Amino acid sequence: MRYTSYFDKRIFCIILSEKAENSKNIGESVTKMRDEYNQILKSVFYENLISVRNENNYTQAYMADLLMMDLRSYVELDHGNNSCSALTFALFLIYCCAEPVTFLNILKIEFETYAKRGA
Repeated sequence: MRYTSYFDKRIFCIILSEKAENSKNIGESVTKMRDEYNQILKSVFYENLISVRNENNYTQAYMADLLMMDLRSYVELDHGNNSCSALTFALFLIYCCAEPVTFLNILKIEFETYAKRGA
């Protein structure tokens, strides 16, 4: 871009700076929202995971086998210390969750409730 004066160049730099700052704020906001959504997913998944295991009297080892993961990783999930991977989430919905649509609706409601609070 060719500038006709120092003033034009300065305005261009200010505009770029403002866009970068706005972009940074938007990026931080999106990151915060994603972090909160991950926490919501972790919480809802954990509650349902424990419910399925208790209702069916499954052992941790059996659940680990259903979810195709090693026992140690499952125990961390079972204690609420870790979040699930996309594969674990899919396997849970397919093989463990009696009502996957209901589960997803609960998750959707939790996400929407967070979004309405004005994240």
